[in-house]
Amino acid sequence: MKKIKERNVPHEVNSPILTEDFLSKISEGYDKKILPKLEPLSEIMVLDADNLPDYDLLVEEMEKIDFNPFRDTLLRDEKFADWRLTHERQWASYRIWCDLDPSHFWTCNDPQGHVEIRDIQLTVEEFTTCRDYRVRKEQYYYDKRFAHGKDGMKGAIKRLFHI
Repeated sequence: MKKIKERNVPHEVNSPILTEDFLSKISEGYDKKILPKLEPLSEIMVLDADNLPDYDLLVEEMEKIDFNPFRDTLLRDEKFADWRLTHERQWASYRIWCDLDPSHFWTCNDPQGHVEIRDIQLTVEEFTTCRDYRVRKEQYYYDKRFAHGKDGMKGAIKRLFHI
């Protein structure tokens, strides 16, 4: 909160959402839920953002991590399992998957399990409506040659919410 006030960006300072309570819950959720899940799968470096170390020391710390995919301990470890691809075809598939349009975003875990912020969570009904809209979005577009399309925006909303 102190950094937000120091930056003095009006929409951040006057935001009804960026409160001390909200920021502490975000930080607590990150520290207690996300980091423990990542720790067995990766190497985690926790740094104090207020007192960042010399970048040369940071680079030295990162260089100590052995990323050799064929070392014995890595093949038995859970760490870096996502990166343990041994064939070029696997890497090519991974690159293609990562470079796809944002539709793969919906394959990610539901954020409700990570951080519980009731104000921004979707209900099951809202999530289902959004998913259904994405799946059937083509039928909600109308031909721009027609003045109001197929019942215009009113018709699209009726079809979206099955009214």
